[in-house]
Amino acid sequence: MSEQKEFHLVAEYCAYSTWILDRDLDEAVDYWVKWDTLCVQWEEDGEIQEIDPSYPAYEGEFDTKRPIDVTYYGEQ
Repeated sequence: MSEQKEFHLVAEYCAYSTWILDRDLDEAVDYWVKWDTLCVQWEEDGEIQEIDPSYPAYEGEFDTKRPIDVTYYGEQ
């Protein structure tokens, strides 16, 4: 019985979200991004402001249309 050959191709995807803000984050007490939402605390003991991205990485399902890199490893 002959051994089955394998050929590998890897597609790499990368997504970025961008926030366009009207305030400088250097003025914030703290900030972080969680689940593609920017969370900002502007004042000590202040409330957390949640800001959606201006240009989200994902809209609907993950976009796999255009990988950032494709590598073919050939026979393994």
